Amino acid sequence: MNSFYLRIIDFTIKVHLIKPKYTVFLRDKLQREIMMLFRDFVSIEKPKHVDFTIEFRESNVMGVIPGIQSKFHFINLYEQKTSNKIRTYYSISTSQFHYIITEVLNLLIKDTGFFQHASSIVHNGKAYLFLGKSGAGKTTISSFLKKKYHKFADDLVLIREINGKYRCFQNPLWERNWWLSKHTESYPLAKVFFLRKAQTCNLTKVSHSKKNLDLLLSDLTYEQVRIKEKMSVFLKFVATFQKFYFLDFPKNQKKVLAFFEEKNIFD
Repeated sequence: MNSFYLRIIDFTIKVHLIKPKYTVFLRDKLQREIMMLFRDFVSIEKPKHVDFTIEFRESNVMGVIPGIQSKFHFINLYEQKTSNKIRTYYSISTSQFHYIITEVLNLLIKDTGFFQHASSIVHNGKAYLFLGKSGAGKTTISSFLKKKYHKFADDLVLIREINGKYRCFQNPLWERNWWLSKHTESYPLAKVFFLRKAQTCNLTKVSHSKKNLDLLLSDLTYEQVRIKEKMSVFLKFVATFQKFYFLDFPKNQKKVLAFFEEKNIFD
């Protein structure tokens, strides 16, 4: 097999394998590992359109950065050949390939979307996101709700604007809960909940103001290093999406489930 394809966020990424002369075993090993890890997103059928190409070759360059005295050595991870093509090597690991995929996705969704730390529930064909700082209860509340609702994500969600509407996609990369079923389907974003621990459940709509942006640009967002280049995307999201809420909840599954059903939170 010379090529296979990854279908992620409505994009098609071609993984092209140039036949190696000396390291066939490395190619075969890496190919098996990638196809296993991304099994829910892999296709071997040639598509009508390819958005990005990752080309694998045999040779690589290892060494120190010229002119810099350092005990560290470096491996050439990849090089960008064109705006929609990069070249990498069979000597990389699957962890490094994950990093490459993250960079490729950021290039593809540069002006239309972003990664967001969140857990998510899907109900009646719509996605509901739970945001919060580390320890706020993203995993806890989605675990409470999965008894009656479908758990869509536990740690990271991809949000993308398509035809003026925001849609949520599953993260194809590693997560803590590796068992979570993944697929290529997307769902319209219905509501965003900012979590706050409390003794009782309460839901308060966040006013459409700068406060929403402050919340997204705080340590809630996954892309701190990209905040400047993503600023226009965040501003547009906060300005156009209307359904932000504060959700207070206790660490009590029975109370949380009763509150969501009584208040019809997932309308």
